[in-house]
Amino acid sequence: MSQIQAPPEWKGTFVSTLDALEFMRRLDDEGRPLSVFFGEWDVRRFGAFVDGLWAHLFFCGASNPGWQGFLDWLRIHHGLSSGPWEEKFLADAGGDHHAAIRRFLREAAEFRARTPAGDA
Repeated sequence: MSQIQAPPEWKGTFVSTLDALEFMRRLDDEGRPLSVFFGEWDVRRFGAFVDGLWAHLFFCGASNPGWQGFLDWLRIHHGLSSGPWEEKFLADAGGDHHAAIRRFLREAAEFRARTPAGDA
């Protein structure tokens, strides 16, 4: 993981889940191995990693702007009335874990692009 450096402005701060996902999306776009964060390419592991980002901020009492809005948007936008996003995205990707993870990262970026800055 030493080859991947977080933005220096993040040092000593709490980073929102959506900011962390955007950072990971950019790394993936550059061909950098995201698996250094969560092990093998597995959408369920990635989902647990993302849940851990959220949980850390929650337990520290830090704000996590836009996160609940993103989850709500994801449910509405993709009709996720039952079951986790991981299973739907994995099925839609024909079992390709990397494609399912990339899709989630793209969805987070799309949500941020469509949402006013104060809400995301």
